[in-house]
Amino acid sequence: MEIVFEALDAERGYILLKTNGNLEPKLIRSRKGILSKEDLPFSKTIIDQVINQKISLITHDALADSRFEEGKSIKIHQIRSALCAPLWNKERVIGMIYVDSPSKTGLFSMEDLDLLTALANMAAVALERAILTEKFKEEERIKNQLARYHSPSIVDEIIRGKERTSSSLNASIISNLTVFFADIAKFTTLTEKTSPLELMAILNNFFSMATECIFEEGGTLDKFIGDAVMAFFGAPLPQRDHADRALKCAVKLQKLLKDWNKKREEKGEEPLLLRIGIHSGNAIVGNFGSVKRLEYTALGSTVNIASRLEEYVAEPGQIVISEDCKNALKEKYNLVNLGKFSLKGLTKEIYVYLVDYD
Repeated sequence: MEIVFEALDAERGYILLKTNGNLEPKLIRSRKGILSKEDLPFSKTIIDQVINQKISLITHDALADSRFEEGKSIKIHQIRSALCAPLWNKERVIGMIYVDSPSKTGLFSMEDLDLLTALANMAAVALERAILTEKFKEEERIKNQLARYHSPSIVDEIIRGKERTSSSLNASIISNLTVFFADIAKFTTLTEKTSPLELMAILNNFFSMATECIFEEGGTLDKFIGDAVMAFFGAPLPQRDHADRALKCAVKLQKLLKDWNKKREEKGEEPLLLRIGIHSGNAIVGNFGSVKRLEYTALGSTVNIASRLEEYVAEPGQIVISEDCKNALKEKYNLVNLGKFSLKGLTKEIYVYLVDYD
């Protein structure tokens, strides 16, 4: 706009940009300085013609110009000379630069119109770069946030289809999924015999292995709870095979732990054993918490059942699944029926199955 006022003898100038489909003034200026947004004496009639005809426009005397006979704003604001050039982004008009004079006729020439059009084209390129930069920054912000919960491939898929998945990320929805809990057996006893630094190293290694397995199977890391890990499969992106993914994750984790235990035993350290419980069903998934801190998590009885299977049914070194999880599996696995179990908080018993993963 400074260049416009240096090159053209305009009295007023406006930069308007499209926001939610409507043109809104972003800069309003006169020879005397910046104008307030309440002071908008530009011609909507002229602007509409530029948008509809998709061309730059010049008028030497808008009051006498037959093209603008119906223009009320022209008469109200006594607009005489005016120039208007669109800002283009590909095939869309994303805004415009408008200058005029209420006191002089024949103020602008065709050379002035060419200059304003050239400036508008340059401004449009700069705006497009700024929009892309902001879009990139926003995607990076979303990626950094989602990377706490999801594997890079899932994050990329969410970013690519964020309009499809925005409801599951920004609102609470009911999803059919599989919930996974794993914890270190006899951890309390371990804490009594282990220094805080050693304990931290053990937990960090365990959590790293668990996260790797969860992400490899496209799961969502919900949280670490003491020495336990909670994850779920099937949200925010629907997964037809979410039960299989959870079970494969559990088997991978047990095998990784087995390899780690060999190294621990070579050092004379006590082996670690995991208990894993898995259940499938409906759960409420979304961001929960306060204004200052939100957590993307799953809530409901499906979560509670998976947690109780891990805590009260699974023995050290075991993977146990519910009958609902068994019925949701798409592939065949070696399963042993452990019979019915009564879990805390449930009115009826459920069948539980032991996974033979060796």
